[in-house]
Amino acid sequence: MKNIESEKKFNILFIENNQFNIKLIENVLSNINFNISFIEKEEKIKNLKDSLKYFNLIVISQFSNLNKLEETINFIKTYSTFSNIILILEIEDFSKLEEKLLEFDIYHFLIKPFNIYEFKFLVNHACNDSYLKIENEKLINNLKKANLILQEQKIEMTKNFIQLKELQDELIKKEKLSTIGIFTSSILHDIKNSLGIISGYSEFISMKDQSLQKYTNKIQDEVNSLLITLQDLLDFVRGTNIENYNFENYKLDRFVNYINEIFNDYINRLTKINPHFESKIENSEKYFVRIDPIRLKRVLINLIKNAYEACVSSNKNIYDISIIIEPTTNINNNDENNEIKIEIKDNGIGIPEENLPKLFQTFFTSGKKGGTGLGLSISNNIIKNLNGKMEVKSKYGEGTSFIIFLPLKKL
Repeated sequence: MKNIESEKKFNILFIENNQFNIKLIENVLSNINFNISFIEKEEKIKNLKDSLKYFNLIVISQFSNLNKLEETINFIKTYSTFSNIILILEIEDFSKLEEKLLEFDIYHFLIKPFNIYEFKFLVNHACNDSYLKIENEKLINNLKKANLILQEQKIEMTKNFIQLKELQDELIKKEKLSTIGIFTSSILHDIKNSLGIISGYSEFISMKDQSLQKYTNKIQDEVNSLLITLQDLLDFVRGTNIENYNFENYKLDRFVNYINEIFNDYINRLTKINPHFESKIENSEKYFVRIDPIRLKRVLINLIKNAYEACVSSNKNIYDISIIIEPTTNINNNDENNEIKIEIKDNGIGIPEENLPKLFQTFFTSGKKGGTGLGLSISNNIIKNLNGKMEVKSKYGEGTSFIIFLPLKKL
């Protein structure tokens, strides 16, 4: 078996110009484990700046003065982290350096004359110490590399896990949508029959008593709205079908009245409400919004209903619910990107910040009793199909604003 010690090759640098001492050192350290180099002056060590790191031991056996010695030691430590330093001192040198030796942080020092065996032992230990420091550093670097690889693998595994979880969630979502689609399809026919009967009796009542036509028309509108709602739910779970949308151009004054009517009609059924409706529209006769009135109505009612339920959850004495309509820019600037903004605001319980990014996800519900996680998802889908967008701002404990943006067109 090979001797591991004998396979080590230590590199030693001596600052020494006395030929007798050089011969003596070479004889004393005539060992295959040592590669010995000499330079005659400490200044020349600066020429070895790039190779200093390869020396296990640097022995300074002569120096010009204390300042030069300190400069040389600092230079070595700057360019060689693992080189040990041994000082060989005359007695008079020691008396000068005694207080400085600890500050130099050298491996060891010897005072002439010294024992040859002690010198050889010290050199061997200094070289081994340097070797161990180098090997330890290599081991630490290898451990760091291995740890980095493990971290990268962990990150990759985490990414894969997240992707797998997302795929799993998507599959669950599709299964739920499929179940809803099957259920909706199975009952749609029966509901249509019932709604047909309601619609028929409504028309019959209207013919019998014309004074009731205002109310029977309302029944007809709600029947049609319910039919469209069911059809939209079916389209949503199968994939949105915008071909079913009935678009109309609403001039801004008509649009404002349309929203105000929806708001008042729903709010009047509720209690403890402090309603506020505000329109900041000017030159309304010059602009229009293209919408499907039945579907947008459903979105607005859903948001007003959510606002009321959030207020109830807050246990406040009065529920402030408001709708504010205004353009996003000055519509007199003829900007092609003009939008109309409809903000539904409440002073309810609010939404936790961590839930805000998930609100429009299918089947996400923030704990509302009886919530299916479809209302906001379908509402957001409808607004997208109207070429608009929906945003939400909320502070938990203070209230929520849902904001709808729709394209504003010039007549």
